Formats: sequence, structure tokens, C-alpha cells
Amino acid sequence: MEPNKQNTEDKILAAAEKLFLQQGFMKTTTAQIAKEAGCNQALVHYYYRTKEHLFEKVYGEKLKEVANSFMRINMQATSFEESIRNMVSLHMDFFKQNPQIMPFILREKLNGSNGTVDILINSMMNHLRPLTILLQKKLDEEISKGNIRPISLFDFITTIVSLDAGSVLIAPLVQNVLHISEEERERLFEKRKEEVVHVILASLRKQ
Repeated sequence: MEPNKQNTEDKILAAAEKLFLQQGFMKTTTAQIAKEAGCNQALVHYYYRTKEHLFEKVYGEKLKEVANSFMRINMQATSFEESIRNMVSLHMDFFKQNPQIMPFILREKLNGSNGTVDILINSMMNHLRPLTILLQKKLDEEISKGNIRPISLFDFITTIVSLDAGSVLIAPLVQNVLHISEEERERLFEKRKEEVVHVILASLRKQ
């Protein structure tokens, strides 16, 4: 791909992501995206056709990258506990690096923008389907060996996502209430990963 073309596309993607997060999908126009990217509006339509396609491109790439990372660490892990530990660390780091994504999804859902949420869910399912198959296999193996209690993949994933996302979303509030410095927050964030793993493992133990 020509450098100028790639540079223009990258600028459009960056501008779209910034505006989507700031003001939501419905309020963002391709004219605004073009202005933010410093290009002609016609180029936005030329490269990405519709705003929906542009939205899917922005978040689809992120989800694809995360899904591939999850697959890699799960295939390389030597134990079920190591898989959980690595997934929690990767997941929390992703939310930390992209702190506006979860609030954005919640805001879009509350505003009735079900179309954008559906785009994210469909993109997520496409990229994560191989991972869910692998995780189901791992769960079945651990349950059959008697290492963990019977649990559905739905409950397993929901527990991990809620603990990871919740930790990142709530951290700034707790930091302000407890007057924690940025340095201390970084240290506690790493310890929080271990705490989340501990909670997950404890929830999987046979009663």
C-alpha cells in the first residue's frame, strides 16, 4: 500500500475512534471525522463507505488483536491456572490501555444505540469464536478430571470479564477516595491482577 494512502487511512481511523469515544456513534458525522483527520469527506467514504463500516474497522482491529493474543497465551499455557492468570493480566492491561471502551459501550446501550453495540458483539463473536471453543475444551477437561466444579462457559467468561473490567473502571474512584499516588496505583494494579486470579480460582474449587 502506498505510504500516503496508508497514512490517510490511519488518520481517519484515529479520528473516528477519538470522536466515537468523545461524543458517541450517533452524534459523530463523517464530516467531523474528515475534519479531525485533516482530509476531504469524500476520502472517508472512499476508504470506508459507511460510518458503520468505519466503526467496525476501528473496533474490529482491536478485538482481533486481543483475540489473537488470548489464543496464543492459552495455547502456550502449561496449566489451566496459567491460562487464567495470563488471560486476566492481558484483559486488564487492555482495559487499562483503552479505558474509554467500557464506558462507551454502556453509554451507547443506555442511549439506545443498539446498532453499534450489535456491531461490536458480532465482531467480537467472529474473532473470539475459536477462543471460546478452546476454553470450552479446557473447562471440560478440568471438570472431567475433578479439578474444578461444573461451570458453564458463560459463567466462567462473565466472571472474568466483570472482575477485570470492574477493577479498571472503579480504580480511579478508589484512587481519589484513598488519595493514592499514581506510582502506588500502578503497584496496586499489578497486585489486583493476583487478587482477581485468586477470586476466580476460589470460585472454581469443588465444594
